[in-house]
Amino acid sequence: MNIATNIKMTQATTLTQGAAGVTVIKSNAIDMSDYETVLFAVPFGVITAGAATSIKVQQSVDTTDGNFADLAGSLVTVLDTNDDTTFYIEVIKPQKRYVRLYVSRATQNAVVGNIIALQADGRVKATVQDATVTSGKVLLSPDEGTA
Repeated sequence: MNIATNIKMTQATTLTQGAAGVTVIKSNAIDMSDYETVLFAVPFGVITAGAATSIKVQQSVDTTDGNFADLAGSLVTVLDTNDDTTFYIEVIKPQKRYVRLYVSRATQNAVVGNIIALQADGRVKATVQDATVTSGKVLLSPDEGTA
């Protein structure tokens, strides 16, 4: 199985959004209409001692900000000792068309890298990655040599 054509990858946030701060980060809405599963990978950088940080997934019937509601059981607490680690939440068969990742940062600074959404179990193969993914390669049994 070749991962690049079986999983759709979307950069759900930007590095600018994740710069050190105490603001909420809401990822782009991920359209699940052709997929059954989504995994959000959330890399953290420096988390200042005393920071109150958590992640969760929300869903909505449309992309309107105020229409998103939390998914039960999706809350994950990020400790202030979790510097330079990656957290993930996978949602299988969400009940509504759109999902997003919500990062709560309070009290002290927490740095968040680009949040990546990986969609799988599609009705069709992801022949084209999301526009937020610029380029890539798939190599089949490559020989050693000049890269």
